[in-house]
Amino acid sequence: RATPPAPGFLFLTDRPEACTMKLRGLYAITDSQLLAGRFLAYVEAALEGGVTLLQYRDKSQDHARRLGEAEALKALCERYNTRLIINDDAELAARLDVGVHLGQTDGPLTPARTLLGRSAIIGAA
Repeated sequence: RATPPAPGFLFLTDRPEACTMKLRGLYAITDSQLLAGRFLAYVEAALEGGVTLLQYRDKSQDHARRLGEAEALKALCERYNTRLIINDDAELAARLDVGVHLGQTDGPLTPARTLLGRSAIIGAA
């Protein structure tokens, strides 16, 4: 596995010779539990404030709710020309045709790259 990137960078592949891209702008991470009841309103306010990359983070096992929220976030992100990535769920990211962020214990990057394609953002921490 390649060396983790410096802060402000995302892995694009697990090949060390081509592994990072520089992020520019404001990167926001959601927490639907913390923002319960006003989740989408707060996310939209952040998008209006200039977020350029939004990470949907929800560790729950409620797959139907996660899909619904992720679809709503994708629509908002498209409206504000903001990239969306899904935390720890490459299958959900593939379903929505967005990027993914994988933690150190979420497995290798190669299967996610295969699932998402060469142009998808794949972040690693």
